[in-house]
Amino acid sequence: MNVGDLVMYTDEENYAEWFYGRLARVKSYSNCPNQFRAPELPEVCLPFCTGHVRVEWCAGAVPYMNSGRGTTHSDFRCSAFEVIRAAG
Repeated sequence: MNVGDLVMYTDEENYAEWFYGRLARVKSYSNCPNQFRAPELPEVCLPFCTGHVRVEWCAGAVPYMNSGRGTTHSDFRCSAFEVIRAAG
């Protein structure tokens, strides 16, 4: 995933009611390679963060939440999106 990519929100569990299937353009992206240990399984390293992406929703795809107001930008983990078309 890179800045400028066209992405679709594909997380079916979190915020799906408002965002699922909506298209957006990646405005910023940061990879978060940190690994954290699960306290109950200290020998197992679990990925805590899959990276962060800030998107600008495409015209006509602006999600409206409970407040009835639309949002033009959102921040989510990268795994909530699928790249539809790479920039360039």
